[in-house]
Amino acid sequence: MKIAVTGANGYVGSNIAAYLQQQGDVVIGMVRKPAADKNQVQFSLGEQVPVSSLSAAQVLVHCAYD
Repeated sequence: MKIAVTGANGYVGSNIAAYLQQQGDVVIGMVRKPAADKNQVQFSLGEQVPVSSLSAAQVLVHCAYD
């Protein structure tokens, strides 16, 4: 399953993302500063999220905090 996780670089989000990956899921990390070598997209609370960022995701787990 493809799962988008907001705040995937934070403490809670990174642990959830790691667990999901261990279970065989594909995680799309939604973070403030995406790394080029990871499956991450730009995300900041309060800003509009491009639909293309979420089009592949089947589930959204919200862990971002502002």
